[in-house]
Amino acid sequence: MSKVEKMNVSKLSNEDLQDMFETAYREQVGSLNKIDEFECKCTKEGNAVTAELTISGMAGSPTIEEYKSGKVKKAGAVTISKESKGSLTFKMSTAKADTYVLNSTDYVVVYKSV
Repeated sequence: MSKVEKMNVSKLSNEDLQDMFETAYREQVGSLNKIDEFECKCTKEGNAVTAELTISGMAGSPTIEEYKSGKVKKAGAVTISKESKGSLTFKMSTAKADTYVLNSTDYVVVYKSV
């Protein structure tokens, strides 16, 4: 079995990365944790990509405290891939400034490519 190549993000737009991350997050984390409402913004800095998720807290979805304490199933990492482009793994940032409350139900979680 061949090793999956690391994705070269230089030829991908922020929007392409955003679309791939949203799909991967929905499948790998959202569907397991009743996270249906979220928005994603991806930005590139060189070969590094940051995905900033704004999660809308709904009845039954995890709280920011559950996110911070690691109680959200499989939320530690998200892997995006495209058949001809390879794959790229994002790890949830543990920096306090990267996970914060917006209002009573919405919060932000940041993932960074590794």
